[in-house]
Amino acid sequence: MRLLFVSPDAPAPITSLAVDGKSVFAAGGDVLIRYVRGKEVARYTHPEPSSLSQILIFGSQVLALRERGTGLLVWDIESAEFLSEVEFTPGFTAAQVIHPATYLNKVLVASAEGDLQLWNIRTRTLIHAFSSTHLRRNLPNSTTSPITTIVQSPAIDVIAIGYLDGLVSLYDVRVDEELLRVRMDGGVSIADISFRTDGQHVMATSSSAGSVALWDLNERGRLLHLMKDAHDAAVAKAEFLPNQPVLVTASGDNSMKQWLFDSPTTAPRLLKFRAGHTAPPHLIRHYGDDGKAILSAGRDRSLRYISVVRDSRSFELSQGSLAKKSALLSVPISSLRLPPVTSLAFSLSRSKDWDDVLTAHGDDAAARTWHVQDKKLGKFKVESEGGVAKAVCVSACGNFGFVGSSTSGQVTMFNMQSGIKRKTFSMGALPGPSSKKPRAITGIATDSLNRTLIASTLDGAIHFFDFHTVQLDHTVQLPSNIVSITLQRDNGLLAVICDDLVLRILDIETHRVVRELGGFRGRILDIAFSPDSRWLVAASLDSVIRTFDVPTGGLVDAFKVASIPTSISFSPTGDFVATSHVDSVGVFLWANKAQFTEVPLRTIVEDEITEVALPSMQGTEEDEALEDLPALPIAGDPTGVQTQLVEGLLTLSVMPRSRWQTLLNLETIKERNKPKEPPKAPEKAPFFLPSLRGKNERFALGEEPMQDVSNDAAAADSHRLSLGAAMIESDFTKKLAAEDLDGPCDTFFAYVQTLSPAATDLEIRSLVSLKHISLFLRALAARLRSQRDFEAVQALLGVLLKGHGDILVANAELRADLEALMEEQRKESARLMDLISYGLGVLSFGSSPFPAHPHAPHPLALAALGFLSFGTFVYVVNQRAKQPSRPQVENPLLPPIFQKNDAPPTSLSKQQ
Repeated sequence: MRLLFVSPDAPAPITSLAVDGKSVFAAGGDVLIRYVRGKEVARYTHPEPSSLSQILIFGSQVLALRERGTGLLVWDIESAEFLSEVEFTPGFTAAQVIHPATYLNKVLVASAEGDLQLWNIRTRTLIHAFSSTHLRRNLPNSTTSPITTIVQSPAIDVIAIGYLDGLVSLYDVRVDEELLRVRMDGGVSIADISFRTDGQHVMATSSSAGSVALWDLNERGRLLHLMKDAHDAAVAKAEFLPNQPVLVTASGDNSMKQWLFDSPTTAPRLLKFRAGHTAPPHLIRHYGDDGKAILSAGRDRSLRYISVVRDSRSFELSQGSLAKKSALLSVPISSLRLPPVTSLAFSLSRSKDWDDVLTAHGDDAAARTWHVQDKKLGKFKVESEGGVAKAVCVSACGNFGFVGSSTSGQVTMFNMQSGIKRKTFSMGALPGPSSKKPRAITGIATDSLNRTLIASTLDGAIHFFDFHTVQLDHTVQLPSNIVSITLQRDNGLLAVICDDLVLRILDIETHRVVRELGGFRGRILDIAFSPDSRWLVAASLDSVIRTFDVPTGGLVDAFKVASIPTSISFSPTGDFVATSHVDSVGVFLWANKAQFTEVPLRTIVEDEITEVALPSMQGTEEDEALEDLPALPIAGDPTGVQTQLVEGLLTLSVMPRSRWQTLLNLETIKERNKPKEPPKAPEKAPFFLPSLRGKNERFALGEEPMQDVSNDAAAADSHRLSLGAAMIESDFTKKLAAEDLDGPCDTFFAYVQTLSPAATDLEIRSLVSLKHISLFLRALAARLRSQRDFEAVQALLGVLLKGHGDILVANAELRADLEALMEEQRKESARLMDLISYGLGVLSFGSSPFPAHPHAPHPLALAALGFLSFGTFVYVVNQRAKQPSRPQVENPLLPPIFQKNDAPPTSLSKQQ
């Protein structure tokens, strides 16, 4: 069984469904909706709106009963036109309607009083009435009972009638005679009836207690099998597939099952099923690093694995052979399940080797291990040191589990592989007059390196223990009781939920409170860190889901939902947030909008909180929200230049660092990847279509060759310049010439970022005109002046110096451009060095000592500055050192940086 289509939400809860070929009809509130392949195609309304109940397809018409049972509405399917209404007599409350086979224009209507009426739809006349006393006249005690269901049997004129008192009657409406009568005991009512059509005369009846009974009609209604615990709630629908030994049942326990009959006499076995939580889940956590699975625990005493991408991969973790125990002890299966999960922890490090999930349960002194890979309860049951197991934790390595007690103030550490107890961490007694009263553990956490164990107690104390020696290192006392704690192991931030409606964040290294997040108007129920630790999402009793920016401590997002969120979990990939709610058995996913578009992170106030609807499987609200998002940039388009957050900041490009490293080392890469065979010559174009240079090979159609602006003397000095006079402009030079060099040159640099490293190298080496080289130098200076794409400018300048160094030396016209570029380079490099030194100084103040030599720069600063300067002036010094044959004559037209004995920048030593 797999999901095919999901329709948009109906305006009200759906009370009835009917199928006609490819069309699905649903009654929702006072409208009847027609869906085709999950899309709404028509709505059927009536002059006097009222809620609808059962739907019946009647040829080219569709019929629906009013929920009050006062009338039967008729529409034309194709035109959606309301045709007529059959009004029932007073005292007759219609509840069910069927079309008896071979009865033309006639329907049989059953009432809540136990009566039957046969109506002609075309003439709207009552043909015959069957009173409840007459239908049940053969009973020993002739009593009336409401009819809950009526079904057409495979035999003509024979219908099956199900009553509220558990009676099932096969009745011949043509001769007005009862043929067979059976009863389901136990004080249950009949929910549905179905007949096998594959040659076996078997009838199935479902009850309000979740059981299904199978009756042999050849043996005068002998009971074949009784499936007591087929479902945990009333079986709303039971249907045999046409001409197949398969029974499909659906129940209010959020499940649908297929039962296969291997032989006429054996009991059916469960073939396939789809199920979810019977009761709303109250604790959810993302499982795995890909964000595709969720572990959820509900009030139905189950622990489920939910697949976000495919429902067929979801399953419930087995708690053992509960069905056999239930049959042996004659008790319901629900009473044999473990108590609801109150705390859950896991580690994926050793999930393939042994149990990887640890849970604590309500009013239970023991914690249980689970193995997700085996889909079942684990091997070990770990008892806490007195009292109820309140909190659990699994170490990052997956080797150790921890269980905290609610009364003894102790944390028990055991081995996840063997279940053997290893250590005990004791909190001690409460200080002051209550010194004899032990502490109650409310939360446990361990760091990523197994150096520190953190335990919180109800009295507001956070205890830091040495993981190996079990010694108490430090205690932090908060001004309020602690409900629970959550540790982000990547950066050592500990989030604490307190009873005073304040969320506090501690640094486990310094043992200090670094943030206090307030504004809650109800008890905080659950929290979750984003994968990058920048955001903290919290759900509270006031139905508001808040998102805090951890660095600034500001509230950057908040919205109110119609149902109270009980638990929240952030996907490890950062793309979704999952929530569970107090009155829903589903898990809701919220998309992180920051993954798709730029979101301004400004602080908001409580008055800006808006109420939003819960996500649906597929609806118009989600489609409209997606349409409002700006279009994503497609591959190959410019990625755009990111604007600066604050004026004066130095901004790098959005391209990966490997892009510019490849550009600087392109010759080495080409030499390493040189093909063994010579490349084949490309197919020649017609002689009258000259080809254009650029990233993509194309031909010039009617374009005039570019005229060189250099003088004849300069052209004679350089062979490449003389050839450049006949070259045709590429997109690179066109965009360069079209730029306003007084601005940041956004368009040109956005185009450069779309080129591959090889194409960028080719375009720069093809700048054979002094005009274009001058424009390129001025564009680089303008980009440095705008304080954007700093590392991209260094890489581009390095390629220019490597390819056109001799031209820059030989032509005095470029001196002014070089001096302007050198001034901007010196200014930005010095400013960058100051920022790096300041940041490193702040970090060194609290973490590590300063370098021994007072004037020695930090190694990280040298590495950063060396990388940024590699493609520019340091490269020129190295190249001139590699060319001893060139005459060492000072050129007055060159800037000082290119002179013979020019010293390197003061911040770099000769060795560096």
